[in-house]
Amino acid sequence: MLTNMPDDGRIDDSSEYEVVMGAIAYCEEVPQKYEEMEVRPDREKWYQAIQEEISALKENEMWELVRLPPSKKVIKSKWVFTVKYNKEGKIE
Repeated sequence: MLTNMPDDGRIDDSSEYEVVMGAIAYCEEVPQKYEEMEVRPDREKWYQAIQEEISALKENEMWELVRLPPSKKVIKSKWVFTVKYNKEGKIE
Protein backbone atom coordinates (compact mmCIF):
# COMPACT_ATOMS: atom_id res chain seq x y z
CA MET A 1 0.00 0.00 0.00
CA LEU A 2 1.36 3.42 -0.93
CA THR A 3 0.51 6.09 1.60
CA ASN A 4 2.52 8.98 0.20
CA MET A 5 1.21 8.88 -3.36
CA PRO A 6 0.36 12.34 -4.75
CA ASP A 7 -3.19 13.03 -5.95
CA ASP A 8 -2.02 13.09 -9.57
CA GLY A 9 -1.03 9.41 -9.34
CA ARG A 10 2.72 9.93 -9.66
CA ILE A 11 5.13 8.35 -7.21
CA ASP A 12 8.07 10.40 -5.94
CA ASP A 13 11.59 8.98 -6.41
CA SER A 14 12.02 7.65 -2.87
CA SER A 15 8.66 5.88 -3.00
CA GLU A 16 9.42 4.41 -6.42
CA TYR A 17 12.69 3.02 -5.10
CA GLU A 18 10.89 1.40 -2.16
CA VAL A 19 8.27 -0.11 -4.46
CA VAL A 20 10.89 -1.51 -6.84
CA MET A 21 13.02 -2.92 -4.03
CA GLY A 22 9.94 -4.43 -2.41
CA ALA A 23 8.95 -6.08 -5.67
CA ILE A 24 12.45 -7.47 -6.17
CA ALA A 25 12.57 -8.81 -2.63
CA TYR A 26 9.14 -10.37 -3.07
CA CYS A 27 10.19 -12.09 -6.30
CA GLU A 28 13.60 -13.15 -5.01
CA GLU A 29 13.61 -16.80 -4.11
CA VAL A 30 14.90 -17.18 -0.58
CA PRO A 31 14.96 -20.42 1.37
CA GLN A 32 12.05 -20.93 3.73
CA LYS A 33 13.88 -23.51 5.84
CA TYR A 34 17.48 -24.21 6.79
CA GLU A 35 17.23 -27.56 4.98
CA GLU A 36 16.25 -25.77 1.76
CA MET A 37 19.27 -23.48 2.09
CA GLU A 38 21.64 -26.45 2.45
CA VAL A 39 20.88 -27.78 -1.05
CA ARG A 40 21.03 -24.47 -2.93
CA PRO A 41 23.91 -23.66 -5.29
CA ASP A 42 24.45 -20.37 -3.39
CA ARG A 43 24.50 -22.07 0.03
CA GLU A 44 28.05 -20.86 0.79
CA LYS A 45 26.82 -17.25 0.80
CA TRP A 46 23.97 -18.22 3.14
CA TYR A 47 26.40 -20.09 5.43
CA GLN A 48 28.61 -16.99 5.51
CA ALA A 49 25.62 -14.79 6.43
CA ILE A 50 24.66 -17.23 9.19
CA GLN A 51 28.19 -17.18 10.61
CA GLU A 52 28.22 -13.37 10.57
CA GLU A 53 24.89 -13.32 12.42
CA ILE A 54 26.10 -15.83 15.02
CA SER A 55 29.31 -13.82 15.51
CA ALA A 56 27.32 -10.62 16.03
CA LEU A 57 25.08 -12.35 18.59
CA LYS A 58 28.14 -13.63 20.47
CA GLU A 59 29.92 -10.26 20.37
CA ASN A 60 26.83 -8.55 21.77
CA GLU A 61 26.46 -11.24 24.45
CA MET A 62 22.88 -11.95 23.42
CA TRP A 63 22.71 -15.23 25.32
CA GLU A 64 24.44 -17.32 27.92
CA LEU A 65 24.86 -21.04 27.41
CA VAL A 66 23.59 -22.95 30.45
CA ARG A 67 22.54 -26.49 31.31
CA LEU A 68 18.86 -27.20 30.82
CA PRO A 69 17.23 -27.62 34.23
CA PRO A 70 15.28 -30.84 34.76
CA SER A 71 11.66 -30.73 33.59
CA LYS A 72 12.29 -27.62 31.45
CA LYS A 73 11.86 -27.51 27.68
CA VAL A 74 14.16 -25.91 25.16
CA ILE A 75 12.80 -22.86 23.37
CA LYS A 76 13.00 -23.61 19.67
CA SER A 77 14.13 -21.12 17.07
CA LYS A 78 14.51 -21.02 13.31
CA TRP A 79 16.43 -19.08 10.71
CA VAL A 80 14.51 -16.51 8.69
CA PHE A 81 16.25 -15.81 5.41
CA THR A 82 15.99 -12.60 3.42
CA VAL A 83 18.00 -10.70 0.84
CA LYS A 84 19.14 -7.20 1.85
CA TYR A 85 19.72 -4.49 -0.75
CA ASN A 86 21.58 -1.21 -0.44
CA LYS A 87 20.35 2.10 -1.91
CA GLU A 88 21.93 1.28 -5.26
CA GLY A 89 19.85 -1.89 -5.44
CA LYS A 90 22.81 -4.20 -4.97
CA ILE A 91 22.80 -7.11 -2.57
CA GLU A 92 24.64 -6.25 0.65
